[in-house]
Amino acid sequence: MDPEAQSATPLDPVEEAIFNTASELVDAQARAAFLNRACGNDCALRNRLETLLRAHAQASQFFADDPLGLGEQVETTKAAPPMEPAEPAGSTIGRYKLLQKIGEGGMGLVYMAEQQEPVRRRVALKIIKLGMDTRSVVARFEAERQALALMDHPNIARILDGGTTETGRPYFVMELVQGISITEYCDKNQLTVSARIQLFLKVCEAVQSAHQKGIIHRDIKPSNVMVTLHDGVPVPKVIDFGVAKATNQELTAKTLFTNYATLIGTPAYMSPEQAEMSGLDVDTRSDIYSLGVLLYELLTGTTPFPEQRLRSVGYGEMQRIITQEEPQRLRTRISTMEGATQNAVAKNRSAEAIALGNQLKGDLDSIVMKCLEKDRTRRYENATGIAADIQRHLQNEPVQARPASAAYRMQKFARRNKVGVAVAAIVLLAILASLVVAAISYRQTQLAAIRATRFQYASDMNLARAAAEDGNLFRALQLLDRHRPGSSNYNAKIPDLRGWEWLQLWKECQSEEIATLGSHSNDVITVGFSPDGKTAFSGGNDRLLRLWDTKTMRQSGVIPHNQEVIGAAFSPDGRWFVSSTDTNLIVREWPGQAIKSVVTKEWFRVNTLAFSPDSKLLAWAEYSRGIVLWDLEGGREVANFPGTFGWIVPLGLAFSPDGRTLAHTESETGEILLRNVSDLSVTRRWQAHSWYITRIFFSADGKQLVSGSADRSVKVWDVASGREVKQFNYPLGFGASRVSSPRLSADGTMLATASSGGGVAISIQEISSGREVIRLRGNKNMVSDGAFSPDGRTFISGSYDGSVRLWSLSASSRELNVRQFAADYQEPRGPKNGFSLSPDGRHLVTVFTNATFSIHEIPNLVESPRHPLPVKNLAAVGIAAGGKLIAFVEEAGNVVFW
Repeated sequence: MDPEAQSATPLDPVEEAIFNTASELVDAQARAAFLNRACGNDCALRNRLETLLRAHAQASQFFADDPLGLGEQVETTKAAPPMEPAEPAGSTIGRYKLLQKIGEGGMGLVYMAEQQEPVRRRVALKIIKLGMDTRSVVARFEAERQALALMDHPNIARILDGGTTETGRPYFVMELVQGISITEYCDKNQLTVSARIQLFLKVCEAVQSAHQKGIIHRDIKPSNVMVTLHDGVPVPKVIDFGVAKATNQELTAKTLFTNYATLIGTPAYMSPEQAEMSGLDVDTRSDIYSLGVLLYELLTGTTPFPEQRLRSVGYGEMQRIITQEEPQRLRTRISTMEGATQNAVAKNRSAEAIALGNQLKGDLDSIVMKCLEKDRTRRYENATGIAADIQRHLQNEPVQARPASAAYRMQKFARRNKVGVAVAAIVLLAILASLVVAAISYRQTQLAAIRATRFQYASDMNLARAAAEDGNLFRALQLLDRHRPGSSNYNAKIPDLRGWEWLQLWKECQSEEIATLGSHSNDVITVGFSPDGKTAFSGGNDRLLRLWDTKTMRQSGVIPHNQEVIGAAFSPDGRWFVSSTDTNLIVREWPGQAIKSVVTKEWFRVNTLAFSPDSKLLAWAEYSRGIVLWDLEGGREVANFPGTFGWIVPLGLAFSPDGRTLAHTESETGEILLRNVSDLSVTRRWQAHSWYITRIFFSADGKQLVSGSADRSVKVWDVASGREVKQFNYPLGFGASRVSSPRLSADGTMLATASSGGGVAISIQEISSGREVIRLRGNKNMVSDGAFSPDGRTFISGSYDGSVRLWSLSASSRELNVRQFAADYQEPRGPKNGFSLSPDGRHLVTVFTNATFSIHEIPNLVESPRHPLPVKNLAAVGIAAGGKLIAFVEEAGNVVFW
């Protein structure tokens, strides 16, 4: 199309707006820059407008020359006077001396000036640009001056004076705001989100004050909100009311009139109704939108629609973006930034990127989005509404802003995308049809859930197996209990998946002791045997010393004490039995339990007792005095010598087999001392451990000494040289400590140590090789004390779970153990069930709720015919070695073999 035909095409409203604005610009450079911004990449539009502007200029000149002689009948447009240079620094306008140019707006220049009279002070002087003095620009300039004159708020720059230059260009004088833009100030000082919001609240107050005086700013942006410091406190100042509009009164005689299709404001901060250039009047809610953009930028570092993008497109596309596109939410904008940009934005807000996103979601996101609504009726009514909602957010109160409803979003979307909505409706019908098909697959979902449950069951069984192998029966039983119907840990929604593997593990996790002799109501502290092995004893925090018959496994006596029993021992010849508390040491002649003598002290505390081999002397470690030697026959103290005990009474105390040497420890230093019993002189001492020693024992031949320490090691020493012969080390969860002390068998060949964790085990090791011979499992709390029987075949233990247990050290004898686990294995309904696996693992006996039992062959689980139970009130069932006898135990204690 040729230029003439192209220029004859009618202009649309947007093109007409660009033409009207460009035609008022006298300066060619200003007009060219404006056309670059307005037309963007639309070269055809740019050429067309330039052709029209040249034609307009020629027409204006034609009428100015009046070749037709029309005279006064035609109103002419005078040619603009030649451009004058901008006012240089040092020049004077009225009573103001210009110091330097500090800013430049769309229509005016801003100078720092010095007022000469009546007072000397520095002010900001704004004067209209050369070449910009068109009627509309002059009107806008005077509107800003009049608008500022109406303002009286600490956060709005005050007007001080005004006038016109000698050439007729208007100017006005306002207070000098020495600061930087609000966004630059916040980023420079890396203000937090909360601090930025506090500054923004003051801006809201300023805008609300302007609105109450009938003034709309219409160009709120960071460069028009400056931050200055007053006594170190940041104070925002709203400036530049150059495009302000009066809402209910005249500003000047040249009241600014927004011409039809004339775009006023900065695009990135412009409300949709400003950009739309329709007949719809602009009101205070336009500033609400701009405040939302400003808050968006303060929080995310960018405007909802980046300014660079708006500048790169033409007016028509710019209008479409502002009026139709929905901005990204705050958190989405942060998360979609490039890594370096995202980290920089977060750093400027003194936060991590993820944390910043979490701060911006929710209330702040809703508040900003409410400000940025395209429909102004859905925005806040005024700036006070924004401030009130922000205050509610800061005070953790519900905010009034709510995200747009789904119906509203769909309505907006449908208007923009009619074809797409129709297609979506078809897709929705297809989805509804697929939901009908999906209902058919519900059963498959159920099966998937069952498979997941089976995986959980298999995982728990593997974990239970590992815990059982580590000796942690307590943990293993917890895992098994998850799948036992009726237990507190069982999930009723999960089907009962237990099979023979669960039954096998449950049985293996029962305690392996020969018998639980009984229990104390509190912690058991000391246990031991009589020299003949027929009697065992246990003492604890319940102030009772209990005596047990090891043959009948029943309690044979109880000896009350005034305080907790912390130590007890038989003499080697069995004649004497000694027990101790915090304040008493009681010597009894055995049997008969007649008290031979009582030693009473105000602060006594004896933990360790040691008899001489001939049973004539008793030694103990006493907190207040040291080591004491006591004549048992005479009932008197024969000697004592001090020891360095500190707050810990040493537990290491032992006579050599020949009775000539007494070994004891220094509790805090970890030393071992050997003394001659005859004169108590020290014959040898050496540093044995890094921490206090718990117990020491002589070997049967007296040539070696065994020591256990709280440093979790047990060492064997050569008595003659004090040289270390062997060391046993234990990991953190298992080893010697203050209460889990090592014990030596009577023949000096076996060493017992106990773990210090929950669900513990006792390890029996050979002294010579360090090999673990057997591990005793079943305690549910820390083992406090233990002892070998005189013949070395059994072991007694006391635990902080209150139990006193007797263990067999012979594997063959333990095969006959009948465990009482049936009471723990119950179905949700019916009487007790029971089961037992044969020692060789080939047969499983199961007792059913209908008082019958059957035998299964493993691994094929072939079941024999069911038989009636031979007993009533079944308590337990077990299979003897060889798998030939089944033992049924009644609750009354009777046993029937089948």
